[in-house]
Order: sequence, then C-alpha cells, then structure tokens
Amino acid sequence: MFDCNVIITLWRRKFNPDSKKEEFTRVILPDLCKWSNITVKTATDKGALITQSVRVFIPYNPAYKLNCNVGDCVALGPQTVEITGVSPYTLSDVRNLLGQDFIQVKSVQDNTRSARFKHYVVEGV
Repeated sequence: MFDCNVIITLWRRKFNPDSKKEEFTRVILPDLCKWSNITVKTATDKGALITQSVRVFIPYNPAYKLNCNVGDCVALGPQTVEITGVSPYTLSDVRNLLGQDFIQVKSVQDNTRSARFKHYVVEGV
C-alpha cells in the first residue's frame, strides 16, 4: 500500500506541568511507512512562491494506536537521538543534526474509517 518502504521515528511532545517544559518521548513505529517530499510552486503578482513540506503515510495497524499530534516530530529512519531540551539535544539541535530527514508535524489526517487502505497522513516542515 502506497509503496511503504521506510521506517520512521516519532517523538511525541507533551508539556510537563511540574518542570513547565516540553518533553519528548521517542518511538520507532513498527510498520513501514511512505515518506514523500512535496514541493508546491505558486505564481503570485510578486513572483514565484515555492514551499516545501513532507507528507508521511502511515498504515493503520489494529495492534498499534498511532498517537501523533501537531507539534510532534518525525524523522526518516530509525533514530537513536533523544530530544531532551538540553544542548546538544534541543529540538533545534536535533533538527539541524537530521536536516531534511526531520519534520515538525503541522497536520495529522486520520483516514482509518475508510473501507479500504486505512492509514494516517502526517504533514510537516
């Protein structure tokens, strides 16, 4: 389905009210996914506008509930680095380390209610 052939790593973001800081929990998803780089070119009165994003297709697995929200982070491949909030493992440090293979989630689409090809779509930049 969807030419799923890559492993992805998800860092779930949550706010810790005690420390008043964001914390990230790393999870390597158990199923193969599809990672697609998207380039959108739009003509405007001021010239061309080019935007780039990544769309990740994640197949539905009844044995595993995907819990992904806006603000979480996704990386291509199995990653071992943790996002701790302390240098050299802050969110921006990890983004710089992984480069184009790292996104922060901007939208999550749940397509698991369809009759066929149940999946999630995660997009980010």
